[in-house]
Amino acid sequence: MTRRWNLLTLIVVASTVLTGCHLFESHRASIQRWGGLLSDLRYEWDAEPGIDILTGAPVPVRAYIESRMLAQSMGNLNYAYPGFTRAVPPDPPDAGWGLRPNVNHSVSRALIGNARYHILSLSRSADVVTATLCNYGYSVAHQVEDAKEDDKFESVARGVALQPKGIFAERVTLTAPSDESAPLPPQAGPSPAPSGDVFGNWRITGYLFSTSQPGFKSQWPSFDADLAKCVDKAPDPPERRDFLTDGEHPRSDFPTSPASPGWPAS
Repeated sequence: MTRRWNLLTLIVVASTVLTGCHLFESHRASIQRWGGLLSDLRYEWDAEPGIDILTGAPVPVRAYIESRMLAQSMGNLNYAYPGFTRAVPPDPPDAGWGLRPNVNHSVSRALIGNARYHILSLSRSADVVTATLCNYGYSVAHQVEDAKEDDKFESVARGVALQPKGIFAERVTLTAPSDESAPLPPQAGPSPAPSGDVFGNWRITGYLFSTSQPGFKSQWPSFDADLAKCVDKAPDPPERRDFLTDGEHPRSDFPTSPASPGWPAS
């Protein structure tokens, strides 16, 4: 059982060499990534002082986390952002904890609210960058299954035994480009998804999100201290978090704000 409310997988669609590739690219171009069951879910990002979330490593980090969520939720890797399959290497066939999402567990109920992330720290050693993230998932909800009333929602963290409810610490490791002379313009805007490849020449090399992952403690010895920092920096007080993660709620308890900082319009 992982610490995350979202689980992830992979799908590859192929046909003939030429016709299949054409259909594949056309399909990717026509995808409405934040529609359907995800129409009322948006991501909000912020960071510690001194960390610019609009440029550099935070941009592919944002794109990676959001892509995993999209692909897992929709059950199709095509929903990941452009450049994902180039920036994120395929997992071995027997990998239990991969870099790519497992898309065999798509959502069946609409998700609402805001998935909020805080970049706690960003460190670099040579060309390796490590981003430590706080994930505040308690502010995301879905409709209560088999509810007699349509306006009944529950936090995705409801019923989670692990404490603290709905707060997770995660780590993404990246390899920086050898040449960063032509960076992207600041990545902010009104769109919930980028229209082009924002991964550039960054490569995702590691993702830690569950203490059950092999070698987790040795790779992240400061995990407990970092998780405590995430709790301290939560955007809501404990009373509000307890309220949201307990029982059934009206839609108004999980408002959806626009994506922040969002992505430039196409």
